[in-house]
Amino acid sequence: MKKVLEGTEIEIEMLDCIEGIHIEKNSFLVETLMQVYREVTGDIKAQPEVDGGCTYARTMKNCVAFGALLPEQENVMHERNEYLEVSKIETWLKIYLEAIYRLAK
Repeated sequence: MKKVLEGTEIEIEMLDCIEGIHIEKNSFLVETLMQVYREVTGDIKAQPEVDGGCTYARTMKNCVAFGALLPEQENVMHERNEYLEVSKIETWLKIYLEAIYRLAK
């Protein structure tokens, strides 16, 4: 923005900024989360996904946002009429509980 507005009377002041994050795909954190997800769901082809949106994970070190979108589940995250299927809760709980257990060991 500064470059575009250079030479104009408009001034820009950065008041706050949270840096982006990058956690390697082969890190212990990502590999553990993916291993648990694959084991519980049987989706062995699943790969970690990167989202360019803002996330709470950017405010902490060595942290990723981990939402288990199941293969047959429609992705309505942050959309109008976002919903969760009650029938998937047990699968999500298995994923999250096992992931927490393995990461805490």
